[in-house]
Amino acid sequence: PYYCAPEIIHASQHKDSFYDNRIDVWAFGCTIYELYYNRKTFEANDFDQLVHMIFNVKPYYGDKISTDFKQFLSACISCPN
Repeated sequence: PYYCAPEIIHASQHKDSFYDNRIDVWAFGCTIYELYYNRKTFEANDFDQLVHMIFNVKPYYGDKISTDFKQFLSACISCPN
């Protein structure tokens, strides 16, 4: 569930919503984040906490990441409102 895109969570809770190929960009961003930082984008003790973090918490980037790479990851791991 750590790579579960916000669109999938939303669609599971609202039967009239849908998702598209943006979910793949989210999963790709989470994978790149994990490869770079050696940690999950969002870490949680349970699924409800993970959902809360996905929708409400911005990922940690630190200050050693380049601006371009941070913008790239932010674009991949952005939660639509």
